[in-house]
Amino acid sequence: MLGDGVHFHFGDPHDAVMASLEIVDSVRPRGLPPAHVGVEAGPMIYDEGDYFGRTVNLAARIASRAGSDQVFVGEELSRLGAPTGVRLVEVGEFDLKGISRPVRLREAVRAGDGEHGEEP
Repeated sequence: MLGDGVHFHFGDPHDAVMASLEIVDSVRPRGLPPAHVGVEAGPMIYDEGDYFGRTVNLAARIASRAGSDQVFVGEELSRLGAPTGVRLVEVGEFDLKGISRPVRLREAVRAGDGEHGEEP
């Protein structure tokens, strides 16, 4: 738990994207506040039950840029490509707190959701 947020760790980044889309799709029907998620792939440090490192920080910063019901992904995850049934739609470059250069973000949307534009 991270204040009013949650950090999940997945061995496969594509699983993280799919789970994130499920989360944002399922919270409102249950009467919960809308979710927004940031996902990034990369190395992390595990120590005494917690994860640390640049990847963790990036995911949190990416989440802060996502709006309600959005799943934003970072550059490393984008390089891996989208999971089956998902498109990664570019949303732009953002200055993220604590990151030295702008980061290009994409929104993960289910294939067939035509409202978000085209794949890069």
